[in-house]
Order: sequence, then C-alpha cells, then structure tokens
Amino acid sequence: MLNVYQIPLEEIEKIEWHDDPAAYDYEIYKLGGERDEFIAVNPYLAMLSNFINEIPEVGQSRCIVWKNQDRWVAKYFTKPWVDGKRYKEVELNLTLELIHELISKNETSIIPNFANNPLLKSYIVWERNPDIDNYISLKDDPTNITLEDLNDLNYEMVWYLDPKFNPTDGKIWAVKAHLKDYPNKGTKEMGYLSPKMRMKFNPEIPRLDYHLDYSIPYYDLNYEFVWYLDPKFNPTDDKIWAVKLKLINGIPKPTKEMGFASPTIIYNPELPKLEYIIEENIPYYDLKYTHIWLVDENITGTFDDVWAAKIIPHESEGVTFVGNIKINLPKVLDVVFISYNEPNAETNWQRVLEKAPHARRINGIKGIAEAHRCAAELATTDMFYVVDGDAWLVDDWKFDYQPYIFDRDCVFVWHSINPINNLEYGYGGVKLLPRELTLNINKDKPDITTSISNKIKVVKKVSNITAFNTDAFNTWKSAFRECAKLSSKTINRRLLVETEKRLDAWNTIINNVPYSSDALAGAIAGTAYGKENLDNPEALELINDFEWLHNLYSNKNKVK
Repeated sequence: MLNVYQIPLEEIEKIEWHDDPAAYDYEIYKLGGERDEFIAVNPYLAMLSNFINEIPEVGQSRCIVWKNQDRWVAKYFTKPWVDGKRYKEVELNLTLELIHELISKNETSIIPNFANNPLLKSYIVWERNPDIDNYISLKDDPTNITLEDLNDLNYEMVWYLDPKFNPTDGKIWAVKAHLKDYPNKGTKEMGYLSPKMRMKFNPEIPRLDYHLDYSIPYYDLNYEFVWYLDPKFNPTDDKIWAVKLKLINGIPKPTKEMGFASPTIIYNPELPKLEYIIEENIPYYDLKYTHIWLVDENITGTFDDVWAAKIIPHESEGVTFVGNIKINLPKVLDVVFISYNEPNAETNWQRVLEKAPHARRINGIKGIAEAHRCAAELATTDMFYVVDGDAWLVDDWKFDYQPYIFDRDCVFVWHSINPINNLEYGYGGVKLLPRELTLNINKDKPDITTSISNKIKVVKKVSNITAFNTDAFNTWKSAFRECAKLSSKTINRRLLVETEKRLDAWNTIINNVPYSSDALAGAIAGTAYGKENLDNPEALELINDFEWLHNLYSNKNKVK
C-alpha cells in the first residue's frame, strides 16, 4: 500500500450507509481530520488495496476512487475535496498475481463473478479431450458457466462426457480447466457434458412423448438416428418414422436405424407395481385422443372406475376409454417357512409342504427382521406367505387368498391358537406380506410384522396352532417376547383394552400342558421388562436377538 495515512478499517466499519453516497463519503472525509491527504479502504475488499501502487494525478478531482466491478476498493482524499466533492475513478483490474494470492489466502469471495469477468476468464487454461472430435459441439459449455464456488480454482476442474454417450465402463473426460501458472490441489469433478443434439418428431403423428432408452457412442455421432413407430400403432405395411436425432452442426449425416419408438404410457402411481399388459393396437392417427385403460372391478374390490394406464398427447382432442387392462397377477403366491432352532421345525415344515409343495424355507438366519428380509428376497411373487417355525397348520388351512389390487401393499395376519392360555389372535399366525415393503423392513422396531406397512388387516380365521411349548427355553422366550411387546405398547395399531386383556391372560390363565410354568415365568419377566423400557427403543430391540434372550434366560435360571 502507498505510504499515505490510512484510516483504520474499524473506524470505517462504524459508518452507517443510508443510501446517500455523498453523505457517506463526507463521514469518511471527517475521519481524516486536518490531514492534507489520506486513504480510506473498503473493509470488505481490503486485500485488493494492496495492489494499488501509485496515485494518479489528482487535478481538479481532489479524490481518487479505485474501483473493481462497480465496487469501491479505496478512496484517496485531499483536503480541498470538501469544497467541490469531485472524483476521478480508476479501474483496479485483477492480475494473475492477485488472483493467485486471493485464492491461496481463501479470499475468493471478493473475486468478481467468473462468467462476467473476461480478465479472470483469460487466466483459465482450457483443454478438450482430443479423442472427442471437434465436430461434436457440447451443451452447457464450461467456458460460459458461472462457478458456484471460486475455491474450485484451487483444483484442476474436470467435466466428463454424459454416460449416455460413453460406451465404456469408466468415465471419459470431455473438458479440463485450471488456473494459469498455479499449483492445484488435485482434481475436482464438475459434472457431465452432453453433445448438442436436436430431436425431431414426425409432424404426421400427433405430438407424443416417447420412451427412448438409447445409448449412442460418441464416435458414432456423425449419423442421424431414426426411430420408427411401434408397429402396434402403425396400421400400414410400411415403416413410419417417429423420432429423429442428430448433432447440431449443419453437417449432412447418413441415417442409422435405432429400432422402434413406443408412446410413453403413464401408469397410475396409486396402484401397486405389477405387470400390466396392453395388447390393443391403436392407429397412430387416433393418438390425438387421450386413451385410458381401467382396472376390472373384480380386482379392485370397488365399483368405482379406477384408471390403470394412459397415453396422453400434447394437445388432446378428447378422451377414449379403451377397456380393462390386463394384469399379470400370480395365480399362486409364494410361501416361505422361517425357522430358527425350533425343536419341532422339521415336523412343521413337512406339514407346510403338504399344503404348499412349492414352499421354500429360510433356516438359521440371525435376527427376525433379517430373516423376513431374506424371505422376501427368496420370494418371486409380489406378495408371499410367511409361516413361523413353531406353527402347526390346521387341517382346513389353504394358501389360496388373493388380496384385491389396493391391498397388495397390506400386511395380512391370520389368527392362531395359543396352546398355553387358549388365546386366539394374530400372535404366531400365518402372515401374507408385500414383497417390496418387506425387502425394506425397518429393523429398529420390536414388532416386525406390524412395522412393514402402514396397512394391516387381521383375518379372524385360525391358520395354525403356535406350538411354541417345545422345551423350557423356547417356551420362556416366546412368552417373554410377546409380553414385552404388549406391556411396552410397541405393537402398532393395537387397542389398549385388547392389549391389557391379552397381557392378563398370558400372566394368569395357564393350561395344564407341557412347559406351562416356563410360559408363566417368561410372561412375568417379559411384562416387567417391557414396562421398565417403555422409552428405551434400544433395549426393546434386544427382544429380537435370540442369543441375548438365551443369555438372559440362562442367568435367570442359572443354566450353564
């Protein structure tokens, strides 16, 4: 900085701005006191003032103002200024040396906008990948963009080719840039660039959206690519082009056929993800109307019209209801048997095979939630039955229930009979689960079944006997887990009165059957544990850890 008195920055910061430049400068001038000359520096651009090396001839101006991009950097006042208040402006340009210093000191916030500063842009060294021919123009040219963070200038900035035009498994760089003569800190990925392409639609076909899943190698972009109309919408014997795509560069191109283009079909997002089949052949000239497919009311369980799919032109001239859509619903739903060291699991598994020869088995998976997730992976149908390892199916049970379409995201639970206390409810019953939701099961909830979906339906029909009283530990464990869930109120959507009745039954009504005393002991211990940990979800999660339960049981009964 020049060897002239400089007003302390903190004094300038105290001056308030009231949208009056003359009044603001006069307040600064007064800070100079009786001095013949002095300099005031903008506190927010103080570093730029370090590059002021000389004072031009003042003449009649009596105040020199150094500016950068319409912002004042410093003001040199002489004592006579107050009489005429005249100025002389000097543009303080950025130099490469200054840019280097600002970046190295992390002062990039005072560098003017990258895109609007030709001087700054001139200091950027650009490189284009020589393997990408120059006839391929790129959209969103990086040389014209605004950097959101000027700290990016610390790095070599790299833009990659849009993967849609990259035939390799790795990334292909398209453009690189770095600050001239500046040691960068490494590479920074700046995103993807696409070639400039023009898409043309056949004017003889009503304007539609098409599903074009294309990937074109960048070295093939010297063609004009043509998609023909899907034959389902073409009533003629000749091929009719629907879409053309080519580079914007004015160079004539040979044609390359890309196959067929189908109008985009919009499916009702409120319906589950199933296989919907459209077989109707619609002439393209009729696609000026919106075409709608409905769902058969025998599948919806409602008498209301429910749309399943639509083809909507850009300018619709009306609506045509095509009819009911075909849905590929599985005739037989998958069945998965989940077992984990239950003494009677093999017997119960054979019973399941009698009812469902196509059933599959998950055995020995640690964690109830994980076992259910593995069962969902094993299933192939959109919903699947789950049978627990201690479940003995009753004679009249059949795996033949098919939910309506709006219930395909619902959890169904059938009743089971408890051999210890005669309770009959969903505990241990057969379940029907939505596959997609079960794949994403919440493992942090103590009760897995009621945490899979926001929708649950209890079917008051007995599916099985929950024969958990096979040995002392398994009996105690089952009673402990259920009563911990009941007493902690963790089971979603369960009525309080109903819960209290069941909890009371577990703790008081005991049949004279094997291991009934172990069931009572487990119920008492689980009830106490649930009440003690009402607000401790981490503790309640442990009831699904069978190893933890075995250690707890062993310690209580001093079993080695």
